[in-house]
Amino acid sequence: MKTITFKLLVLPVLLAFLATGCSLDDPESSTNLRAPAGSEFFKNYVSVGNSLTAGFMDGGLMLEGQGGSYPSLLAGQIGFGDLTQPWVAPPGIGGITAEGLVTGVLYVTESGGLSVLGTTPVADVATLAIAQAQPTPYHNLAVPAATVNDMFNTVESMANPFFTLINRVTLSGHTTKEAVVLDIDGATPTDVTYETASLGWQSIAKSPTLVTYWAGANDVLGWATRGGDQSPVPITDPAAFASSYFTSLQLLAGGLIETTGFPAAILTANLPYITDAPYFLPRATFDAMVAAQIGVPWPAEYEDDMSDPEALVRFPTLNWIVGGADGNSPPDPATDPIPANYTLTGAEVATANGAVDAFNSAIAAYSAAVNGSGAATVAMVDMNTLMADIANPAGSFGPFAGQHFLVLALNPATAPNALDTLFSLDGLHPNHKGYGVVANAFIGKINEALETSVADVDWESLVWDPTYADYQPEPEPASTALVSPAAARAMDAVYR
Repeated sequence: MKTITFKLLVLPVLLAFLATGCSLDDPESSTNLRAPAGSEFFKNYVSVGNSLTAGFMDGGLMLEGQGGSYPSLLAGQIGFGDLTQPWVAPPGIGGITAEGLVTGVLYVTESGGLSVLGTTPVADVATLAIAQAQPTPYHNLAVPAATVNDMFNTVESMANPFFTLINRVTLSGHTTKEAVVLDIDGATPTDVTYETASLGWQSIAKSPTLVTYWAGANDVLGWATRGGDQSPVPITDPAAFASSYFTSLQLLAGGLIETTGFPAAILTANLPYITDAPYFLPRATFDAMVAAQIGVPWPAEYEDDMSDPEALVRFPTLNWIVGGADGNSPPDPATDPIPANYTLTGAEVATANGAVDAFNSAIAAYSAAVNGSGAATVAMVDMNTLMADIANPAGSFGPFAGQHFLVLALNPATAPNALDTLFSLDGLHPNHKGYGVVANAFIGKINEALETSVADVDWESLVWDPTYADYQPEPEPASTALVSPAAARAMDAVYR
């Protein structure tokens, strides 16, 4: 079995480029190879990121969703037919529950609510990975729940089986190495370590000419989807985020020069606000859904102060009102307020979106810095603006694109438009149509940066979501919940 190891000799050179503003076209360049131009960059494509890149859909990773991932769609448009992905069999891999089960994908029940396709014991989750024999690293190297720091520094994780399934240390081999990169101030050399079985270094091992690199959402989303200040998962410190992002982008650019001999094209992307995901419901929307289920808004109110119009309620709260935190202990509407970990106050929303602003500032600055160095052609896709447009009822994608399927389906006035949403059933990740829109955002930036003319994905012709009709879901006790107990646990456990 071949061990993949590299010495990052180019990083001292990259350091000099970034410090002096030199270009790889200058006489001191160490490469004499002709760099690709235009569509020549499409010879070899790799994607790096988290669940949004992996094709996560409906609360889990499963082959039906992976086939509609934005890297898969993008590869089709640029004519790259060799894209490999870490395919997952049904019922899919969502997240680990307190009972030690890995949840599957969500589906719409006959009664119109949401339930989960099935569960798998943690010890058996490897049996769902059906592409483990792929003899080289995957082209789609994206781990759900991965943070920016994970890109070059995490190989395996007991808490997240995706790292083991996708990094496959036994295949790739693993060592820890050192490199020299610029510090956060843009001038001071810093020694950094990186893991050769990490997502970032395996992407370099593929020697791609084109890379899409979209990372950072989990540095804030894990905190927000667990109740804000009630969350055991902190928001990444903005300075630490900036340092990790700059380091990872330099390692990626420098490593690719060493393996190919010329600068690659790297498409980065910034992050959307949490308020643009329909997983987070405005109080008025939530109250209307509760009233549709039990006749009135929740009488006992909330533990959190929800007086701020910006306050939000997490989607799994729809099950808490009938089953409580464990699904088996119904709360009393007259006396039991909705717990604070199910809601975000206006202040918590501002904290989350403020972190996104800080992260996006770093992504923009360091994308420009590495591009300006000549170490890679780097262009940033503005996903923040795109997702805001999707969420805006008056935006380019229509009034229903940014709403949750269940919110639309249960309202007689909007039920006919339920298939117009661009989000999957978990309210956090796009559905097939949504990933088509994401792919087009990357295509637009590729055409701009490389002066190519790649055609857009016809996203409107894509199915809105898998039906999973060929699978038999696990039976679940009858429930009047809009979101079944199993589905609510899946949405709380899901890897973002």
